[in-house]
Amino acid sequence: MNQASSSNLQRACYALATIGTVLALLILATSLLLRLATQATLDGHTESVLAPAIEQASRMVHRLSASSVGVLALLALLMCFRKPGLGPCMKQAIGWVLVTTIGLALIGPLTPGYRIEAITVFNVALGSLLLMGFWSLREFTRATRERPKPLTRIALLTLAALVLHIATGAGAAANSQWFHQRDWAVWLHVASAVSFIVCMVFFLRQRRPNRGAPLVKAWRYLLISQFLLGGLLVVLSLRPIWLNFSHGIVSALIAMVLLTLMLRQSD
Repeated sequence: MNQASSSNLQRACYALATIGTVLALLILATSLLLRLATQATLDGHTESVLAPAIEQASRMVHRLSASSVGVLALLALLMCFRKPGLGPCMKQAIGWVLVTTIGLALIGPLTPGYRIEAITVFNVALGSLLLMGFWSLREFTRATRERPKPLTRIALLTLAALVLHIATGAGAAANSQWFHQRDWAVWLHVASAVSFIVCMVFFLRQRRPNRGAPLVKAWRYLLISQFLLGGLLVVLSLRPIWLNFSHGIVSALIAMVLLTLMLRQSD
């Protein structure tokens, strides 16, 4: 592949990954808003506390974003077959996007009403992985090396701990929505936070000095914000939707900053 074709391929992948990242964020945000606004009534039914116009707009954005992600995933797959210049790391990121897109499509019909807690947990976990897949593809595309290095084991373990933390948070929120109030769900979420911090400490100790210092600072600010928001959710008896929503969105931002820090470390 000549230099011009390689440059065009890089630009196409970067644009696809950037659009996919925005769409994945919209999917996570609208899904989170609709889920948090859905409350169980005493007779076992569900109702939304959102204004009808906001609810309808959120559902429309969610459907359009999900459909568009499906199209992007197919385009990325075709790009793998027709463009041999893609590196192994970029192909792995595309595979990541494809698997999570298929998973979300399969469990999508089971999510309305948010009655099945396991489905809610898997939906949030897969949505976060979709975001991370598109974001990692974007980062691999802009890498200064022609063949960027894959993530280290401690980096993968740290990412797994973060996804577990996000998923257990969805489970804890789902429990409270259905009046279960299971303390173990909250403590499992707290324990996953501790495991994530431990893994992150080991990763930061292995990274190269003076590499990604601004990213580390941004990650610390986000982490402090997340702890403050989470602490408020624990101590408050009445948890406003905006507080839960902010907590969930900050988790997505932490995942993006963390991935950037890891991938540029191996760049």
